[in-house]
Amino acid sequence: MERKMESLIDNKTWELVEPPTDQMLIDSKWMYKLKDNLKGDKVKIFKARLVARGFTQEKCVDYNEVFSTVAKYATICLLVHIPDKL
Repeated sequence: MERKMESLIDNKTWELVEPPTDQMLIDSKWMYKLKDNLKGDKVKIFKARLVARGFTQEKCVDYNEVFSTVAKYATICLLVHIPDKL
């Protein structure tokens, strides 16, 4: 968690501010995952991720914009290689 927090601060992903009194705060929590080491060692890799619990938000109250998901690289390659004569 410490490495992840240092990375978020170093990359200026967010900044700490005083909470507004007239708005609802969105809660967050840490998600942990134990991954296998790709080198084949028996040592496990611990991963931590800070996630927002956005299901508490209400449209037009807490947010106005909706963003679509990011396309995968493989999908973009597939679209580029499809012939123009379809």
